[in-house]
Amino acid sequence: MAQDIKKPVEYSQYYNLESLIVGRLRDKDYNGALEDLLNFVTLVMNRQYPPGELIGSKKLDRLCEKIGLIFHEEFYQNIAHKDEFIPNDDVTVIICTGLFKSGGTSPLIGDIVRAQGRRKSTVLATNSLGSMSADDLAMSRLGEIDANIIVCDKGNLLDRLHWLVQQITRLEPSRIILLNHHQDSVVIAAARPFTEKTKVLFYHHADHNLCLGVHLKGAIHVDIHNVGFCNCREKEQVRNNFYIPMTVNDLGSDFVRQDFLSKNRLTTCSSASPHKFSNFYFYPYHELIIDRLEARNGSHVHIGVMSEGALQHMHSKMIERSIDPSRLVYIPWTANLWKALIENNVDLFIGSFPIGGARTAIEVMGAGVPMLMHENYLTRFHSSRDIAYAGHFLWQYPHEFIKVISEITVEDLREHGERSRDYYLKYHCTEEIGLEEELNRICNGTSTTRPAPLYPHHPDMLDRSLHFSYLEDMAIGLSIRHDRATHVVSAAAPAIPPLVPHHSPPLSLTQKTSKVIGRSTVRTYRKARSLIPWLSNR
Repeated sequence: MAQDIKKPVEYSQYYNLESLIVGRLRDKDYNGALEDLLNFVTLVMNRQYPPGELIGSKKLDRLCEKIGLIFHEEFYQNIAHKDEFIPNDDVTVIICTGLFKSGGTSPLIGDIVRAQGRRKSTVLATNSLGSMSADDLAMSRLGEIDANIIVCDKGNLLDRLHWLVQQITRLEPSRIILLNHHQDSVVIAAARPFTEKTKVLFYHHADHNLCLGVHLKGAIHVDIHNVGFCNCREKEQVRNNFYIPMTVNDLGSDFVRQDFLSKNRLTTCSSASPHKFSNFYFYPYHELIIDRLEARNGSHVHIGVMSEGALQHMHSKMIERSIDPSRLVYIPWTANLWKALIENNVDLFIGSFPIGGARTAIEVMGAGVPMLMHENYLTRFHSSRDIAYAGHFLWQYPHEFIKVISEITVEDLREHGERSRDYYLKYHCTEEIGLEEELNRICNGTSTTRPAPLYPHHPDMLDRSLHFSYLEDMAIGLSIRHDRATHVVSAAAPAIPPLVPHHSPPLSLTQKTSKVIGRSTVRTYRKARSLIPWLSNR
């Protein structure tokens, strides 16, 4: 009888990745190793649920560092030897994945450049994801800055790694500030050889999902809001992290409005990148905004790109419910949200949901606009309410959302407008905080600044459980339909095949996943009424 051949035990997928990358490095296939790591992180980001639970990984960071160190030793040990790299006290290098016209990364980089004082700044963008459009740089909202901006616009990941290391070696900065996207393996691999030669700050701005660099050895870890600071210190065990608040230049207290509810009409507004509105969620934005317009007169201003399908859906629903479609004001892009809020006479800002925006909240408070924020049932990272002023308007369920909209008064708005503005001045005003001095203290290891305390977080665990059950049921359905279409399912196959982690379809709440599952997102709220009977009674 032939002896059975034992198959190797398959442990975590990470070990498969590690084995693959070790083989790549042995063969000096650095580009393949960088791509493997980038793709792996992307896969984890897109499959991760619940969201907000996985922010960093020491194992992945060490693997990325290994790529960088071996690569650097082979190609640059003689050029950038420790004794030959002399940091220039007048030079700062800011490294990012890209500069974009939407989102908070570009304005944040602009703030950091302005906080360098006399130091000469160079911004290096790897464009490792190839996602920068032709007009991103021109419209990236960096503001007035004195910096040299260089974008790597060609080559594979290895070419970009060579380019980035050469730029750092040429400039010899005494301060390197990293603002990489989650999966940008090039930035972390390039930075690691320099953490023992100069100051390297990991600016943790990509903080709502798994991100390379959270545990970068030798780097100074900087968190930019209270949720991130507490999460990294408590969950990620980054005990020596520092806090530096996001700040926005004060456009003047004259902008604070007093004439709320002009002509007795309520003007609401929301603003964010598309994925923050379109991801799967039981209480979808596009449906509740129609409810808001039905509940009270006035208009809703949407600032940010919205898909044509979403716009058409909202218009058709508004017509069905006898709501004038012109009451939905669509502004795809603005260079300055603060001014846009004032120009459109916004009475109440409705924080984006299911995913909120941190910098957006700060601009809203700077303008002295009251805020209605959502208590997300998945994670406090998605709410962004911890950044808002104390006592802000809050909703957890649709009936609470409509209650605020229906009952809010001029007196409420005036009181909240003052709270909003005061909170901005205390915690997020560039002129009041002194960003340059705070950065210097962080680099010197003397900063003792701590963020504002977090608010109590009481997510609805039943909604949370139902959410993931819904996604799992949908994934099983997609799997069954795929198997039937390809004639894989046999007569003896089980009616509901088990989900295996290695082969399950992506189930996260990210934008990529929403393209698969999100076709039904705008109908979810209505469907949920039949799926979950008690929901209709709320």
